Parts: sequence; C-alpha cells; structure tokens
Amino acid sequence: MEFKKIEELGEHHEEVIGFNKNWICEDFNPNGTRLCFQTDVGDLGWCSLRWNNDQDDWFARYDSAPTHYIEIPSTKSLIQ
Repeated sequence: MEFKKIEELGEHHEEVIGFNKNWICEDFNPNGTRLCFQTDVGDLGWCSLRWNNDQDDWFARYDSAPTHYIEIPSTKSLIQ
C-alpha cells in the first residue's frame, strides 16, 4: 500500500491513517501519522488522534488535516 494525496479520498467517513509533516515529533511520532476521520466538527473537516505523553492518553485534535492517507486494512477475515 502507498500513501495517496488526501484530495483523492473524497467523502470517505471511515478512519484512515493520515500523514502531515507538521505531526512529526521525534520523541512520540517520528512517522508523522495519526488515526484520522472526516467530521463536521471544526473548520478543517478532520479529526485526528494525537498522543499526549504527559497524560498518557490520546487526544482528539481538530486543528490540522492530513495531507496524505492510507486506508486501514480490513479486519473482516479476522472476525469470522
């Protein structure tokens, strides 16, 4: 699988693995990836999950959108 430009996604409304170079943090997110989904909340239309090491928890962020994405593989074969 290859990352694609976010403009190729269209109206998806399922979570994807998103990338934005501004999300790179050498200590906690060296790949610059987050779990993301489209939403009506916020100005950008995206929610992403960001790790907060101080609180040892994930935080929903609406302040930036992914520039690229990759679809999450299906787990249907594992559920059967």
